[in-house]
Amino acid sequence: MPLKSVTNGIILSIIIFSWVFTFIGLSFAFHQMGVIDLTPIYGSRTPTHINAVIYIDALTTPLVYNVTSVTAENGTPLAVDSFVARETIVSEGQEYLVYRNLTLQRGKIYKLVFFAVETTHGLYVEGLLDYQGRIINLVLKEGHQYVIYLQPKKTGTYRYECNYFCSVTILEGDEMEGTITVTE
Repeated sequence: MPLKSVTNGIILSIIIFSWVFTFIGLSFAFHQMGVIDLTPIYGSRTPTHINAVIYIDALTTPLVYNVTSVTAENGTPLAVDSFVARETIVSEGQEYLVYRNLTLQRGKIYKLVFFAVETTHGLYVEGLLDYQGRIINLVLKEGHQYVIYLQPKKTGTYRYECNYFCSVTILEGDEMEGTITVTE
């Protein structure tokens, strides 16, 4: 009798174990297809004070990340030029004025709000970690808003780019990238 109970327990454990791994595998597959959003949730680690909120649109025409506005935590507008320099890019024969290379101060807390306007984009920031010390590597689904909290700890220049195949035109140039420069 005890041998049969042990055998049944082992079989039940194997079934539960296989269900868990099947669920994890399906969750990852659905995430890759964009069906499930596994964007990290900050929970209790959300900063209590923010120095600036930076709104960034991920566009397809032109194919670029573009800072649209900067506000204080209370919503008071701040000068965009204080955080990012304006530049002219040429895309598909047209000139566009864009803001894509950010300058932030070390130790200050920023809330970056990304919005994927026309299609799904990716965001990978090389070497710069979010507020909780995690690598920034997201899929930005069309029509959704994503929030990243940053408190840069080291000065330097960090490159960011779209790491998702969002358009054939991404193969023609490096417009879907920029830099975050952290100063003292």
